[in-house]
Amino acid sequence: MQADVIIVGGGASGMVTAVMCARAGKRVLLFEQKKQVGKKLLATGNGKCNYTNTKQSEGCYRGGQTDFPMHGLSVFGCEESIAFFDEMGITPKEKQGYVYPYAEQAVAFVEVLALELKKYNVQILYDKVTKIQPPKNGIFCVSTEQNIYQSKKVVLATGGKASPKLGSDGSGYVLAKKLGHKVITPVPALIGLKCKEDFYEAVAGVRVRAKVALYIDTMDKVVAEDTGELQLTKYGISGIPVFQVSRYAARAIEQQQEVYAKIDFMPAFPKAELSQMLRKRFSRSEITAEQALLGLLNGKLIQVLLHKSGIRATQKANKVNEMQIKQLVHVLKEMKTQVVETNGFEHAQVTAGGIDTREIQKETMESKRIKGLYFTGEIMDVDGICGGYNLQWCWSSAYLAANSICK
Repeated sequence: MQADVIIVGGGASGMVTAVMCARAGKRVLLFEQKKQVGKKLLATGNGKCNYTNTKQSEGCYRGGQTDFPMHGLSVFGCEESIAFFDEMGITPKEKQGYVYPYAEQAVAFVEVLALELKKYNVQILYDKVTKIQPPKNGIFCVSTEQNIYQSKKVVLATGGKASPKLGSDGSGYVLAKKLGHKVITPVPALIGLKCKEDFYEAVAGVRVRAKVALYIDTMDKVVAEDTGELQLTKYGISGIPVFQVSRYAARAIEQQQEVYAKIDFMPAFPKAELSQMLRKRFSRSEITAEQALLGLLNGKLIQVLLHKSGIRATQKANKVNEMQIKQLVHVLKEMKTQVVETNGFEHAQVTAGGIDTREIQKETMESKRIKGLYFTGEIMDVDGICGGYNLQWCWSSAYLAANSICK
């Protein structure tokens, strides 16, 4: 069977690349190894599908070449993406820059894309691609366990290794390596971090606004930091601020470096102001040290932080001395914890690492090694922060690839 374009991977970038190519009159074969297209897309934004963000900057994207995704974003960015999907019937709803379908249903988003694939006669084959032979006389041979297919253009849109149950199992890296491409070791990103200390089980389930600062090997320099709702779990730390710094922790652990995080449980209060507040709270004689902190901190957290500060929970509040208050301020503002591993690819939202972008033309997403071979989406060494940025990269890279293919 022959086609103009074969796209390997029926996720976000693969479906959009297929739609764009088919709209231009190309015969498109789309391969998906799961029994349904867009499975991972269904889980995005807690099932609400946060598909882009109005606030875009270079700092929202990470990878070996931080400027690599910016060309695509300048050509097909947030506004263009919103217009593209709006034309299909996906009316946008914005919340503080985060853009969702108006219905806030990822399932509707996927169904609309599936209808578009059907409208433009994209043939979807639910089969696993096992081999791609470099082109001979301008024709690729793409093999599955059952058949061999031919095409002038091939797009690898297989995703990374995050959420393997939804289809991102790293198989695209194997295909790319066999075609001569270098793969930057994939690590989990947008993921919770497991910590060495044993007190986390006592505070599991606690959510608190906090700042998380990440350090590698030494405490001399902050590698990354973010503020937001911190989630304390039985294995360590999670939540948006942890997700935002996690790719740096994962990479350092992969390189066998030591990783530490400092947690500021009171980011709204400078140390001097916090010290003054605590002195006032601990000045009362009729309450305990634990009771002095009620209304300021979560009850589970009070117990742990007092213990780490050398203060007995049952101690009279006015018997807490200046040295203990100073230590409590330090623990509240700079609690150090050692990160030993991530929570794994099965829980990661995205992959850091992937196809080395130095081997890809940033204007077209075409391989510099093999003419006619393209990459879109998460398979490349580009990962975004939380907030719709990884899906925006899917749309931008899909546009560049489709535009080049259809010229």
